[in-house]
Amino acid sequence: MKELTKEEVMELKEGTQYIVYNPFIDNLKIEIAGKKDIAHNKYCEPRLKFYVKD
Repeated sequence: MKELTKEEVMELKEGTQYIVYNPFIDNLKIEIAGKKDIAHNKYCEPRLKFYVKD
């Protein structure tokens, strides 16, 4: 897996799947890139980590 920055995630093609790692609750979640995903939320926690499969 390749780690992405929030800015790179926001530029992904709509419909692309990526993984969000939340270090606070040690949880992984699959998200789909789009206007309403977590990266586009103005209250998005800056310490979240984003990954995409190679």
